[in-house]
Amino acid sequence: MKRYFYETNAGAGVVYVDDNNHAYDFDEFDFQDEINEPLTLAVAKRLDYSACDGCETAEEINYYIGIDRGVFEFDENDYETLIEF
Repeated sequence: MKRYFYETNAGAGVVYVDDNNHAYDFDEFDFQDEINEPLTLAVAKRLDYSACDGCETAEEINYYIGIDRGVFEFDENDYETLIEF
């Protein structure tokens, strides 16, 4: 799994991408209870992602997080900023 910080014209977030190019997205609103500032790369690096530890696919993250927002095909061209961390 790869984890990326992203920015688009709609906002910022963190996306996990598996070896099959399937992705699960956490947008900035998913973190609003944890942070009181805009989501930046520095802030994203400080957040707790332990719920995703051990997951090998986006489908597993979708299951373990318990919020079924759908796994999607990852396309790096959909993001203005995309930084792996």
